[in-house]
Amino acid sequence: MKQIGKIGRANKKANRKIAKMALEKGIYFCEVCAVLEDMGLLTWQCLQSHSNAHRHGRVEYRADLDKLWDYMQWVYACSPAHRFIDEYTNIREKVFTNLRGKDNIDI
Repeated sequence: MKQIGKIGRANKKANRKIAKMALEKGIYFCEVCAVLEDMGLLTWQCLQSHSNAHRHGRVEYRADLDKLWDYMQWVYACSPAHRFIDEYTNIREKVFTNLRGKDNIDI
């Protein structure tokens, strides 16, 4: 059995903290599709499921793993929306700016 390393433990911790924060803020489903629909870019039906989509690639958080669960650094996204904003980084930043405001962290 493969052991979980430092990054794996940080990701698990981040996921727990994000889930707790989302519950406290009343965020239960995909936040991204509504923004993409307003931008005229939604070409699928939102699944209303969620995963943690980050403003930057996770590798960019390695210098300070606590930033993984900073509210400005994540949104809930359904799988198609998550894949879409991961592929189109310029749109990802527009979505994050719309939902969370300007990036407050230098990565």
